[in-house]
Amino acid sequence: MKRLIAPIIISTCLVACAAPPSKIAATNYTHLRHSGKTCELLYTQKQQYLSKLRESCSSQTGCMIADAIGVFLVGIPITMLTGDCETDIADLKGELNAIESQQIIQGCEYTPYVETLKAKSEDCLCIEEPDEDL
Repeated sequence: MKRLIAPIIISTCLVACAAPPSKIAATNYTHLRHSGKTCELLYTQKQQYLSKLRESCSSQTGCMIADAIGVFLVGIPITMLTGDCETDIADLKGELNAIESQQIIQGCEYTPYVETLKAKSEDCLCIEEPDEDL
């Protein structure tokens, strides 16, 4: 019986534990969602989405910690009961990609949001670091 408990707990955690923000893929949104907007408005909206992404990444990191504690103490990831921010992060990343595509099409000046997040060490968990081996 004891031999069954550890694999069950590990498999539950692998399936249900909160994903790190850097591992959450962006939702695929078209740039057409932002067509007809001025460069200034695109910039403003991008800053709003970046702020929301930072908040969601922080919350998701908290979910990961809560899951680890929950699995350690009771064998259940807490986010199975409470949920996490994975959908929010995917949507925000998708919106940021769509805005940047529209900025490129319109010839607006912009800094890729990934570069903006890399510049702030507290946001490093929101982006995927490229493998140096590639």
